[in-house]
Amino acid sequence: MRNYLGIASTLLLLAQPALAQYSTPTRDVENPDRSPYQESETITLPGNIAGTFNVPIITLPANTRLILDYASVLCTGPSAGAPIIVSLTTASNFQQFQHQLPLRSQGSTSTGTAVHVAATPVRIYADPDPNNSNTAVAATVVRRAASGTTTCVVTLSGHTISI
Repeated sequence: MRNYLGIASTLLLLAQPALAQYSTPTRDVENPDRSPYQESETITLPGNIAGTFNVPIITLPANTRLILDYASVLCTGPSAGAPIIVSLTTASNFQQFQHQLPLRSQGSTSTGTAVHVAATPVRIYADPDPNNSNTAVAATVVRRAASGTTTCVVTLSGHTISI
């Protein structure tokens, strides 16, 4: 019995309280020119036109690169004139790239307005396009029917760096 008490008291002395984990704040010292960036643009599709609508959203000064981290789109309008494709066109190294956003129907409001959304994390790089007024990002919305006015709000967030 004496041995058991000795072992138990030894174990109690060895047991230490668990300390809370602490996270050390860090700085981005490799990219001191990194600046947060967010832009939102409303695109209105006229009720009497179907087809492709391309709207510049972001222009950048020379020697600046945009890194997009998140993209979202909210489109509202009549069901027949709903968008079928929403994409972003970016410029980088004097080339253009198209990035499709996953547009999904959310149903209709009580007044019959159709709602479509896309929201996704992304990693997209864009540079100013000197051949297109330094446009770095443009949004493209495609719809197949001309049926009432449709409005799409495109919101992009990320950061810029000097290059």
